[in-house]
Amino acid sequence: MYKTHKVNMQGLGLIEVLITLLVLSIGLLGLAGLQLNSLKNNQSAMQRSMAIMQTYTIIEAMQADTDIKDSAPRDYSSYNLTLEASDPTGSNYSNSVRRAWREEIRALLGTQATSSIDCTLGRCSITIQFDESQASQGAPEHQITTQVQL
Repeated sequence: MYKTHKVNMQGLGLIEVLITLLVLSIGLLGLAGLQLNSLKNNQSAMQRSMAIMQTYTIIEAMQADTDIKDSAPRDYSSYNLTLEASDPTGSNYSNSVRRAWREEIRALLGTQATSSIDCTLGRCSITIQFDESQASQGAPEHQITTQVQL
């Protein structure tokens, strides 16, 4: 027959509890780090989406310009704008649209955000540049470019 020995269990010792808490806290810190990276990358994705939406906004505004729409061939060079250029002045349609567009870009993507438009023979390249350094591996200057044939 087998002999049974009574083992006197008295619970966990203080060392075991401390080690358990240490392992648990390291795991929770790891999860917090993952959450932080997730939030940063989510912010970056939102900025990129807003930049793309803004390129389509100016394309639609350019297509709505009746002075150009009713002419042949369509010349969108009056919309050309460099990244370094100041906001357009004047009250005509193209200047007011580009000025409002740039103001919206700065409101959505930060005060350092800027944009450019380069149209040649109906082929337009719209670029939006903004600061993405807060993303987990973001660059100080990120550019989104959309090319379209109008």
